[in-house]
Amino acid sequence: MGLILVSTVESRNDIKTEWSQHDDNCSKSCTRSGVAVLVLTAFALSILPSLGKIESLNAVLGYITKRITLKEDFARLPSDPVWKRLKASDPSAETWELGKLLKYTEDRTPKKSTSESVSPAQSSKESIEGLPEKTGVAERVSPESPPVEVKEEAILSPRAPTRLTARELRSIEPISIIIKTLEELSDTAFLVRAQKYSYRYENSIYRWFLLLNRLYEEATSDDSSKGRETKTPGIDISKLTLPQVEELVNANLPEISEAERLLKEASFTFPSIGVPLDITSTTLFVEIGLLLLTSYFWIWYREARISPNFPASGTLFGALARSASSRFMFSLLILLPPIAAALVALRTVWLSYWNVFFAVLVTIVAFLIRRQGKL
Repeated sequence: MGLILVSTVESRNDIKTEWSQHDDNCSKSCTRSGVAVLVLTAFALSILPSLGKIESLNAVLGYITKRITLKEDFARLPSDPVWKRLKASDPSAETWELGKLLKYTEDRTPKKSTSESVSPAQSSKESIEGLPEKTGVAERVSPESPPVEVKEEAILSPRAPTRLTARELRSIEPISIIIKTLEELSDTAFLVRAQKYSYRYENSIYRWFLLLNRLYEEATSDDSSKGRETKTPGIDISKLTLPQVEELVNANLPEISEAERLLKEASFTFPSIGVPLDITSTTLFVEIGLLLLTSYFWIWYREARISPNFPASGTLFGALARSASSRFMFSLLILLPPIAAALVALRTVWLSYWNVFFAVLVTIVAFLIRRQGKL
């Protein structure tokens, strides 16, 4: 009887070992891919708050860039040749409005010398001398000669005009760039987006915008006292003067190092890569990684379900199938990757449509995993 029991146990162990090797391979592959996809899902969910601030971050970077550009363009104004000559001829030009300076042009057309000037009589004489001597009318012939038809008069084409000179008008080049930059900086929607990034920039931008409004009210105080209504809504930058622009340029001026620090905040570094990636590359890496890992898990999960012992004891699926709570956790873990992919795609849809495409593929693969059946 004891011999019979021993042989039965050994026979069961042989059969179980043959199938457990298949189950063990599938379980290890699913464990590796499952852990990797959960780590990448956790990373995707953790960067969602940062993705929500990307638009504000871009607005802050744009604000800093425009302020620095405004400073550089204003510094180029004293070296502009047209501005130098205007300031030398009229010292009050520094108090002119930007609109008046924008319309100012300098005629740099070279003047003709007296030797090149030609009188109207001489020019008419030259035009007459240039005509052919014969008018094209048939000459008189003798009565004996055969009749000759009278030719029509030749139609002379007008001569091309000569001695024409093009006028060369020069304007103050930095003024147009300064006006354009100030108009972009006075955009209320743009400044509100930049303020949302952090309290530090919110306070700085708010104080600079208050200064802009105060200077604009001072510049337009004469028009309002005379009862004139401004046709342009918002702030008309062309009403500001150069001293007011200089005050705006130097007020709460950000440094280039701040832009460099913000650029580092907009990048992510993966330990396995070791190279910082920008937000577009990072989100695309997350989406593609989720797609590949969930596809790998689906292939081996489908293979594991072929086993007649599924879910085999001692494997990943055997451990998850022990209770209703562990089976619910398995179903929840399957839903996390497509949820994370969808949230990342929604936050970055304005950056790249590829994220939406890969998020849809991740959702399809998760559906295929669920379609294989419950534990």
